[in-house]
Amino acid sequence: NVTFTNNLFLKKDYWPEDALIQPLNSVFGDVLFLKRGGTNIQDYTPTGIDLVRDKGINIPTIEGDAKGLYLGLPLREDLLGNPINGLPDMGAIELN
Repeated sequence: NVTFTNNLFLKKDYWPEDALIQPLNSVFGDVLFLKRGGTNIQDYTPTGIDLVRDKGINIPTIEGDAKGLYLGLPLREDLLGNPINGLPDMGAIELN
């Protein structure tokens, strides 16, 4: 089995126990989007900040990877252009 970290699920039973890929250290809960079902990106800004603030990860370089993330994935801003300071928040929108 392969494992991965840094995931947010609404409920603990939303990931099948027999899946070949298993998450570790997951966060569970409702991020309470600003306007669930909205049509603008900003509508999906989390208001349940305790679930996501500073819980993102920096994606490091992958040793020996000459074609993929050989430079890592350093992000300076989020999907909306907000600056990322310190650890990123989990998800596409940084809560500044």
